[in-house]
Amino acid sequence: MKSQVQKTKIAYLGREESPTIKEYTAVQIVVENLANTVTFESRKTQLNYESLKDSVTERLINPLIVISNTLENYEHAVEFVVPEYIEPFDPSKEWLVLMGNQRLSILLPKGIEDISCFIVDAWVESVVLTKKLNWQMNEQKT
Repeated sequence: MKSQVQKTKIAYLGREESPTIKEYTAVQIVVENLANTVTFESRKTQLNYESLKDSVTERLINPLIVISNTLENYEHAVEFVVPEYIEPFDPSKEWLVLMGNQRLSILLPKGIEDISCFIVDAWVESVVLTKKLNWQMNEQKT
């Protein structure tokens, strides 16, 4: 499933004195190559799940945000997750879903084979990118 947003840029301060500016282009990733940090069942208990479910089945606005599926990235991703919501680490998958587990839990039963994703190299990119995409969505609503 292809998202409406296909490109974006972020700027963030890292260890360098000047901001790092990075551009992202969404890529289609086969859903079988995506590992989740949380169970799909737990996503149904999240705030606004039903309204998200209604909107996602019509159109996917933002891509998922993924990172390489390493044990280190996984452990960082589940650090603050309620223990009974955690999905076991699956090293057979190439990518770890950082943002978009709810959307994926809604769309997988619909039979999608691939989905738009932004691939990040570092956690700081994920945080900044998530904030920007949320800001853009709120701007579209007003």
